[in-house]
Amino acid sequence: MPGFHVSDFPIVLNYSNESFDVVNVLTGQRDVLIQGTAHNLWNQQGSFLTNNEGQDVQQDFHFCTVQIGDGGEYMHNWCCFTLESDFFEFLRSCGRLPPDTLGQTSAVLQQNT
Repeated sequence: MPGFHVSDFPIVLNYSNESFDVVNVLTGQRDVLIQGTAHNLWNQQGSFLTNNEGQDVQQDFHFCTVQIGDGGEYMHNWCCFTLESDFFEFLRSCGRLPPDTLGQTSAVLQQNT
């Protein structure tokens, strides 16, 4: 993750056979950021982050996913997911992704402020 620091911002992006995950290397907290990846024979996933129009606090996450059709054909999709400054602020202050519900997110924010 841009700005990674083991004590100040211990967040990395990781991928598995099923998802792209945000991982806090200090706590071990793993949260699914994007469900879906592009499987291949060598288990390597193409993805990268870019600054969005030169802004340091906004990043575009580029990645590939795949769907397998009924006849076994592979449909690859190249995707771009914009990560706004509030995304990085939440990660920096809470060390994880926001939970699924607003009530859970409020509880996490209260614990970390």
